[in-house]
Amino acid sequence: MTELKEAGQQMQAGWIRRMLRASLPLGPSMEIAFNNTPLTPLRGEIGIAKQWRIGPELPMTEFTIEDDDENSEKITVTAHSSLFPHVRVQGLSGPVTGNVYLYEDKISGGKSEHMGPSNGFFVNVLGRVINAEDVDFGLANLSHSAWAKFRACVRADGLDAGLAITREDIKRTDEVRIFKAFLMALFNVARNEEIRLSRASWPNAGQILSDTWAAIPLEPLRKIISERIGSTVGLPSFVRLDPESDVEVMQSEWDEITQDRSGKIIENVAFESLGPDEPLAQYDLNQRSIIVNSDHPFTLEHCETREDQEFVRNVAVVDILTDSYIADLGVDEGQHSQIREYRDQILRLLAQLNRKSGATIAGMLAEASSSAKGLEKIVGDALRYLGFLVEPLGQPGEPEGIATAPLPPSPQRQHMRASYSFTYDAKSTKYGKVATGNVKVSGLARHRDDKTADSVLVVGPDFSVAKALLKECAMNKITPMRSRDLATLVMLTAAVGSLDLDDLRHLFDYHNPDDVHLWVEKLKRRIETQKPALSFDLFFRAVESLDFDGPNAISASVVAQKISDITGKKTRPKVNDVGALVRGLMVLVPSLIRLTSKDDIQFSTSPAGLRSALIKQIKIVPEEFRFGYVKEIR
Repeated sequence: MTELKEAGQQMQAGWIRRMLRASLPLGPSMEIAFNNTPLTPLRGEIGIAKQWRIGPELPMTEFTIEDDDENSEKITVTAHSSLFPHVRVQGLSGPVTGNVYLYEDKISGGKSEHMGPSNGFFVNVLGRVINAEDVDFGLANLSHSAWAKFRACVRADGLDAGLAITREDIKRTDEVRIFKAFLMALFNVARNEEIRLSRASWPNAGQILSDTWAAIPLEPLRKIISERIGSTVGLPSFVRLDPESDVEVMQSEWDEITQDRSGKIIENVAFESLGPDEPLAQYDLNQRSIIVNSDHPFTLEHCETREDQEFVRNVAVVDILTDSYIADLGVDEGQHSQIREYRDQILRLLAQLNRKSGATIAGMLAEASSSAKGLEKIVGDALRYLGFLVEPLGQPGEPEGIATAPLPPSPQRQHMRASYSFTYDAKSTKYGKVATGNVKVSGLARHRDDKTADSVLVVGPDFSVAKALLKECAMNKITPMRSRDLATLVMLTAAVGSLDLDDLRHLFDYHNPDDVHLWVEKLKRRIETQKPALSFDLFFRAVESLDFDGPNAISASVVAQKISDITGKKTRPKVNDVGALVRGLMVLVPSLIRLTSKDDIQFSTSPAGLRSALIKQIKIVPEEFRFGYVKEIR
C-alpha cells in the first residue's frame, strides 16, 4: 500500500479494509490479510435464515429424476448419524456429507463475484472442489431469488469414478446423473423454505388496516438504494436524484430514516408531467415519493375519475416495487432495462386498446400503420364519434362495416331520404400509399349494392392518385379518404360538439382523395372562422361559480343563464349552445361528462378534475388537430 500514489495513501484504513472485505467471496478460495490481520468477507455478516446439515436433520427421504423422455425414477435417501452425520443416496458410492445454507439476503453479485462465487454448489471430492467455475453444476431453471441466497457445500468422495482424467471435467455416468438430481433436491429444500419465509414477511390483515405504505414490503427498494447511492455503479434508472444533492448527506439520511421506519420510504405518490416518451413511474429519492407520469398514454386513458387515478397510482407502485425486486435479485442492468422497456410498451398498447377518447382515436388515425385489422377498428370507432350508427362486419366477401346517419325527416330534404348509409373499408399499406390495384373498386361497389347502401367510403393512410384510380372511383361512386382527414373530422366534432350529418352527406360527392381533403379543410376553416357561441372558459367559469363540485347533475339551462349573468348579458347562449359544447367534451372525455335527453349535464368528477383531464387528453393529439375550442384549454 506504501507504493500507492499520494491520493491513494491518503485513503483511510477503515475504508480500505471495507473495500477489501467487500471483494472477498465466502469460503476459503481466497484470503487477504491487512496490516497482518486476516480479513473476513463482508458477506459473512449476512445472517443465515436456515441451515441444514446433510444427515438426519435434512428433510429428505427420496427425490425424483425426470428424464427427457418424460420418464421418472424415484431415488431413496437414508440418513445416518453414526461416526458423523451423512446420507447415503441410492445409486451413489459412499456417504454424502456437508451443509446447506439459506441466507437472509443475497450473497451473489457485487465486487466479490470477480474473485470467486459465494452462492451455488461447492462439490468437494477427495479434498478438492471440482466445480469452482460451474457453481450451478450444469443445472438449469433455478429460481433466481432463492439461488442468490443459496450456498451448499457438499462432499461426495464416491463421485471420484465419475471424474475425467483432467480432474476438471465430469463424465456423463448414471452416478453423475443421480448426483445432479440430488443437488437439485437440496436446492428445492432451500427454495421451499425461502418461499415460506417470503410469504410470512407479507403483512396480515391487521397490519394492512393499521398501516399505510409501511404495510407493503419495501425492503428491496431500501436495500438497492442503500447499496448503490454514491457507488460507482450508480442508482438504477428508475430512481432519480437531484444532481445538486449532496450524496453523502443523502446516504446518511436514507440509512437513518429507513432503517427502522419503512413507512418513510414512500411518503407520497404524486402525478407529475414528465413528457409522453418517459416511463410511467419513477422513484424520487429527494422527496421519497413515487412519481406517476401524467403525460404517459396509460395515465391519459385512465385520468377521468378518482377511481381511475387511484388505479394508475397502484399500477405505478407495483411498477417501482417490482423494479426494485428485480434489481435486488442482481439481474443484469441491460436485461432489466429490456424488461422495463417491454413493460412500458405493453402499457402504451393497453392505452390504445382502451381508446376511450376521441383524442386517442384521432392520434391513432393520424399515425395509421400497416395493420389492416387495426385500421379497420379505429375507422369504425371514428365514425361512431361522428355520430353514425356503425355495424361492423369484416367477414370474407363483406365490407368492414355499414354506417348509417340517423337523420329525422325534414321539409328541407323532400327530394331525398332523410337518413343515408354507406359501407366502409380500411386499406392499409406498408409503403405509405395504397396502390390502385389494392383499392379493389369493383369489390367495394358490389358490397355497397349487396347491402343496399347509398355510398362507399374507403379510408387509407394515403393513396397513389393515379388516373386509373380516379376514373374507377368516379364511375363506381367510391369516396377515398385519407385517415388524417378522418382524424380532422373527429377533432372538429370535439370543437363544435357534433357535425351536421346532413352536411357530411356532401362528402360522398367527391371521388378523389385530394378533393376530399380540400372539402374537409374548407369545413375546418368555416368552423374556425365562426365566432363560437360559447367558449370552454365561460362554461367552466359558470359551473364553478355555481359552487358545483360534482359528481352530480346540473341543467344546461342553468349554465346558460349563469353565463349570461357573469358576462353582463354580452353573451347569451341558448340551451342548444351549451349542449353542443358538452357533446364536444363527450368526445374528448366520454366517461366524465354526459348530456341526457332532458338537457341535464351529468358530471362524473369536479369541474377542476374535468378541466385537468381535458388538458391531458389534448396533449396526446398532434398539433395540427388542436383547433377550434380545443385551443382555449389551459
